[in-house]
Amino acid sequence: MIRLSWDDAGQRLTIHERQGSYPGMPTSREFQIVMGNTSYNPLVSEDTAARTVIYEGLEVSIGL
Repeated sequence: MIRLSWDDAGQRLTIHERQGSYPGMPTSREFQIVMGNTSYNPLVSEDTAARTVIYEGLEVSIGL
């Protein structure tokens, strides 16, 4: 399980430390973090900023 949390005041997304494992589990994952105007369109569009994060199971905090 990978828990995500958002700090609205600080505009930070935290991807928390991975909990648990299973046979054949990938050691890393690539996340595409997308911030957009959800009142316009919640899907990715050309005016949406995206960031790639390589996650290896340890907590990471991303300022957006």
